[in-house]
Amino acid sequence: MFFHGPTRVLVVLLLLHLPQLYIGWRLFVAVPARARWPLAMTLVALQLPWTLFLAGWMSTPPLLQALGTPYRAASALWVAGALAAALTLAAIRSFKAVRGRTISGSSPVEPGRRKVLELLTTGAKFAPWIVVGYGIRTAYVNHRVTRTEIAIPNLPHAFDGFRIVQLTDIHVSDDMPPELIERFAELATALDADVGMLTGDYLAFDQRGLEECVKALASIQTRSGLYGCLGNHEIHTEASDRITREFERRGVDVLRDEARNFDLSPGGERLRFVGVDYQRSRERPLRGVQELLSGAVPNILLSHNPNVFPHAAELGFDLTLSGHTHGGQVRIEILEKAISPSQFISPYVQGLYRRGGSNLYVSQGVGTSGLPVRIGSPPEITLLTLRRAPTERG
Repeated sequence: MFFHGPTRVLVVLLLLHLPQLYIGWRLFVAVPARARWPLAMTLVALQLPWTLFLAGWMSTPPLLQALGTPYRAASALWVAGALAAALTLAAIRSFKAVRGRTISGSSPVEPGRRKVLELLTTGAKFAPWIVVGYGIRTAYVNHRVTRTEIAIPNLPHAFDGFRIVQLTDIHVSDDMPPELIERFAELATALDADVGMLTGDYLAFDQRGLEECVKALASIQTRSGLYGCLGNHEIHTEASDRITREFERRGVDVLRDEARNFDLSPGGERLRFVGVDYQRSRERPLRGVQELLSGAVPNILLSHNPNVFPHAAELGFDLTLSGHTHGGQVRIEILEKAISPSQFISPYVQGLYRRGGSNLYVSQGVGTSGLPVRIGSPPEITLLTLRRAPTERG
């Protein structure tokens, strides 16, 4: 299975378990002898879910599952915090080595200055745990509603001010239980949108929670219903057909290489919605989609993968709605430049992009993949307002 291929197992082992062993050993030798075995047992329990995941056991064992969200949060804090702490300690050691060479042969450091440096070093050791703790809280509690206006050339007058609410990357799991999805659905309903768009990755690593997830999302109320497309997790969990049936049974129109005309007024003014299954980046995407476009009206594409955007612009789509990147999930700004892991899979990480007269919006989504941590990329409910642009497509 994709999620448990040898390469992925090796990468996760290196990124997650080796830092845990390093930080765990430092803690082990630092505590009194009588506390070492209780500490070791605690650390094993905290990393257990991710070991089971590597072994292909998708479901948390009932005994551990009974501990609920606090256990999951503590586990994520230990795993992600150990990784961040190991990187921080490596940076501190490098700094000390460079600083040692710089001041070699010079006068001794003053006691007051030495104490300040020691305090800063101690603070830097604790900072990763604080930051990761905040990221876990953000993933579970914090969210934001992003309101963005999209200018579309030749948008029919009846659609000027048309409002679209978008939800994406739900990833129903122990970290995103159905009751939390219901909360996001309530927030989306409260935005009073004209139509709702669901852009894929409703599942995590198996089909658990599929029906509950669909039920929660289908409860979103808009003036003109809900449309959706599928993501890569629906493919990897072999759930594409099943989840499509469940959505359609509850009134959600899932577009799988299909198009729909959307009429708003008796005057015949309309939009064209086109939805595609997950488009693999290694292949030329959107094959056969051109015949689904309408040259007479604005065309809106639902594609989970934002990497289709250059091809969508070439074909003449006015707007593409995507997710997939989680906004990086962990995004850090350094010297006014955002850095995130998603930059390795897509140049379109978060927000609005333009190419000629074509627009792309990439939502950060509401769920997480892997560790339930979001830093610099809070869960996002997107509200897009279409505006008529006077210029013609160039």
